[in-house]
Amino acid sequence: QKPLRAIGEQAAAVGANRFVLLPEPAVAELRVVGRAMNTMVVRVQAMFAEQAARLEALRNEANCDDLTRLPNRSLFMGCLRGAVADEQAALEGALVVVRVRDLARLNRSLGRERTDILLQASAAMLRELVQQQDDPAASLARLNGAEFGILLPAVDAAACVAWCGLVLDGFARLYRQEYADREPVASVGWTVYRHG
Repeated sequence: QKPLRAIGEQAAAVGANRFVLLPEPAVAELRVVGRAMNTMVVRVQAMFAEQAARLEALRNEANCDDLTRLPNRSLFMGCLRGAVADEQAALEGALVVVRVRDLARLNRSLGRERTDILLQASAAMLRELVQQQDDPAASLARLNGAEFGILLPAVDAAACVAWCGLVLDGFARLYRQEYADREPVASVGWTVYRHG
């Protein structure tokens, strides 16, 4: 009865997403059942892991921009709604929108491949600046083809102006590195938000 109880507990553990392997019972008649249960546990665990990986890939695909691998507009808007409504979040902060200027002209003059490289370089530069904020609630997303959104919680107007200056300096660097063929590469707009 003890090996049977252990096999029953093993089956219950699988139902609770715990994957326990048992030593094979000493009783010859139960050894086949124990071996089969252990094999099933290993296969179910692998199946769950594969499904979890697939779900994560689908979540990333649904929430990430393919080109820049940044979060997309819908995820960003959720972060913004949370920042404005969440009582635990900073009471105020800054919302910044960066637009790469004249994307259609860039596509014609540089070609789509070089324009995509410019957008990827822009995303990398913005990501670095957002990470320097050292605030896990700060977020960056690609809102559409030419626009990026940045949420900077607990940043006031003066700090935001200084931060936007760093963004413009970053785009000037991208121009000097010949990612773009004309200056200014981007425009920046910002506002301060408050709860409610």
